[in-house]
Amino acid sequence: CKLFLTIQYLEPGQAPPPNPADMTGGAGDADVVSRDLSSAPAAAPKASLFLRVIQGNNFKAMDWGGNTDGYVSITMDGKATGKDKTRAVTSLDPVWNEDFFFSPEPDSNGVLCLKVKDEDVGINETMGQVDLKLADIRAAKEITKKAYEILDKKGKPVKGKNGKMATLTLDLKWT
Repeated sequence: CKLFLTIQYLEPGQAPPPNPADMTGGAGDADVVSRDLSSAPAAAPKASLFLRVIQGNNFKAMDWGGNTDGYVSITMDGKATGKDKTRAVTSLDPVWNEDFFFSPEPDSNGVLCLKVKDEDVGINETMGQVDLKLADIRAAKEITKKAYEILDKKGKPVKGKNGKMATLTLDLKWT
């Protein structure tokens, strides 16, 4: 038993071929059936957002040993995103290179929030965060290796080691 399929996409208003057998390879084909799927409900196209959390730089020491067990917690519009955080890395300049994929609504104007935290026994301390508007990411389409300043609760840049600004480097792509 064999099943041969030919699928042809027709633009709205475009007429199908006059004879469905013309699409199958010619004479000798039995039971050629043509189906019009124009009445089938079309699924709304899903947006896709790729995020790579590359690294942090100039974190401030949050632990007694002069280091930080830094990780990044990710939410979209205040909600967890599935796998919603990187692993903790002990360093003032942690490198993660971890990838995340999201499916926001195509016209979403929400916020992607990346909170930089120090992992501790008990309560994890928040060092600061980077908030990115989904509309800005969508407009740019792709942002490669961009360093974002980490801001505290008051919206002021967080200063890390040697008084330099703490940053989070990311890759972003909207499709």
